[in-house]
Amino acid sequence: MTPATAASCARAAATCASSCGRPAAGARIIHFPEGTTCSPHKRIMSVTGPAEVGPADWGRADWQVLRIELVAIARLAGELRLWTVLGSVHLLTPPHRPHNSM
Repeated sequence: MTPATAASCARAAATCASSCGRPAAGARIIHFPEGTTCSPHKRIMSVTGPAEVGPADWGRADWQVLRIELVAIARLAGELRLWTVLGSVHLLTPPHRPHNSM
């Protein structure tokens, strides 16, 4: 799933929760599992791929798009007053490799 479609999914899920009356019924949290916003295939990220799986080249990730989508999800969650738990890849300072976090 691309970050752009992840934000669309987040909007759809939040809208569904809202239209189904969930917030009125007391729902206060929405959970998006790891990979919702960014789940690049190991062959796409491989420095030796796609035919061979090697170490990941995280320079291939579009960090700006991911950041924009995370901000959009946070804004919508704020509007809907929903706590949001979202597992996503997190960029660290060099030489540390990115990792998943909530």
